[in-house]
Amino acid sequence: GRQARSLPKPAYPGNEGGTVVVEVTVDKLGKVAAVRAGIQGSTSSNPDLLDAATKAAKAAKRRKK
Repeated sequence: GRQARSLPKPAYPGNEGGTVVVEVTVDKLGKVAAVRAGIQGSTSSNPDLLDAATKAAKAAKRRKK
């Protein structure tokens, strides 16, 4: 029953392209507890893209009930 209130779009640098899959672990209060970018399904291992995706995932917020 958890839904995001805010899912920021990553600020990807440069002209690099690809897909970055991110695993987000959320605690019982709905706060982001851990983020892993570049997991299976990603098509890029560019550190700049992984960093941008990680920062955006960490900034996600839970929707209030």
